[in-house]
Amino acid sequence: VVYLEFVSTQYLTRAVIMIYRDPNTAIAGQSHLWEESQTHVELLQSDPFNDRVSSALSAAWAAKVGRPADLKPAISINRIRGASGISIAMSIQNQYPAFARAYIDRMIAEFHIEREAVKDFSSKAASKVLEEELARLEDKIRAAEDEVIEFQRINNMEYVQAKGSLELGYLHELMNRHQSLSTERWMLELQFPRLKGASAGMIQNAMDLTRDTGKVKAPRSVSTTRGGGDPAAGGAPGNEKIVVLEAESSKPDEETTAKDQAANSGWQDLRLRLAKLKAERADMTAKLQPEHPQFRTLDEEVVKIEKQLEYFADLAFQSSRERYEALMMQIDALEEAQRRWKNSYLLASRKGADLRHLELVVSRLEGMYSQLYGKLNDLRVEEEINAEHFKVITSARTETKPVWPDPVKILISALIAGIGS
Repeated sequence: VVYLEFVSTQYLTRAVIMIYRDPNTAIAGQSHLWEESQTHVELLQSDPFNDRVSSALSAAWAAKVGRPADLKPAISINRIRGASGISIAMSIQNQYPAFARAYIDRMIAEFHIEREAVKDFSSKAASKVLEEELARLEDKIRAAEDEVIEFQRINNMEYVQAKGSLELGYLHELMNRHQSLSTERWMLELQFPRLKGASAGMIQNAMDLTRDTGKVKAPRSVSTTRGGGDPAAGGAPGNEKIVVLEAESSKPDEETTAKDQAANSGWQDLRLRLAKLKAERADMTAKLQPEHPQFRTLDEEVVKIEKQLEYFADLAFQSSRERYEALMMQIDALEEAQRRWKNSYLLASRKGADLRHLELVVSRLEGMYSQLYGKLNDLRVEEEINAEHFKVITSARTETKPVWPDPVKILISALIAGIGS
């Protein structure tokens, strides 16, 4: 009872402030220091901040409050969860309600001033950092572009790229020729056992067919798209890429055909004469005896033509062997030519890859520059529209009922202590 009589009465004074961003002016991807509630709480609880508030109130309240320590009361700062924006509650438990209200009001005023000052400072500092980084990126982009131009000048890239395209075309043609000759060579290897002892006609026909088969070219792929194009090139997603194989038509070599016809005319005439002689012999068989001189002369002519046909067959077979040897020599020469053209093309490709690497550096720097420039522009726009707002939700108010002392709690505690003693 004596404690309740002499203890000072404590009242609770409370206020609520809110910092929020206008959703219509919010910039996507932007996050600033003042959007973090912990920043506000730490500022309101900091000693330098409360020292400034106490100094501002000391002239008006020092005589009434008394000790200098009482001019800096204990204040509770709490973030209100679930509220829109950043809502912060400030409360002071003090025996001087009017001083507590004045202290909170001064805190709100100082906090608003400090917030604007820090926001302005941080915005200018961020703008300065971004501008300096943009200037450095401009120098890097200019240096990278100069390096690309110098590389193109030193290596004469237009000539190298044109030469590389021609070399690639020559390489493809040599590969096609190599494939044709290799096909003809393989077919000759398989046919030699069966061509031995064959007639000139069969050998010549086999050679012609083999040469025609060797002229068949490999199909070339033609890529087409269905349903709007390749997504990578701007088409609709989900489109399928179709690869169509088109066989290149091989035109007959007119000069080679003329030579073959000229070579075939000899044994073709002999075969025609042999057929006529055999027909005459069949007619003479019914009229003359085998011992007749005309009959004998006809048989000698038939034997002579047959030997000539055998000679033509041997000649055709020998020609096929010689063509096989020529194919082997030509294939070896083609392989060496392919190797040299490939080395030359790879050198041009290496220079092209180096140029693309330098151009990629320029493209990457330009992308970084564009991203930083966008951030700087967003920051300047936000400064102009003043997207952040400060509002006092509940001004400083003191509850009419004191929070201390609580007579019921104190008397119950005293009763328990008395009974226990």
